[in-house]
Amino acid sequence: MALSDPVFLVAIAIIITLAFILAVLFITGEVYIGWANAIRTWYPPMSNNTIYCPNQTIITPTNKTGLYQCGPCLAYVYPGGGVGISCPK
Repeated sequence: MALSDPVFLVAIAIIITLAFILAVLFITGEVYIGWANAIRTWYPPMSNNTIYCPNQTIITPTNKTGLYQCGPCLAYVYPGGGVGISCPK
């Protein structure tokens, strides 16, 4: 009886510790998922065929044709003067 009491207490302590660790991992995972969803749903502001990027870059049809980094998105200027944006889904 004397030997089983410490073993029982250690087993309970291990179970409580594992439950705490799993709870912390779950909360941390939810935070990272929230960040990923925020990045995934972000689009740069657009007005009158002009894209305003967070790094103070302004992309208009008069820019040089090509790809531009705009936050997590890629903005592209077509040779004909059109502007488009592609963001992660």
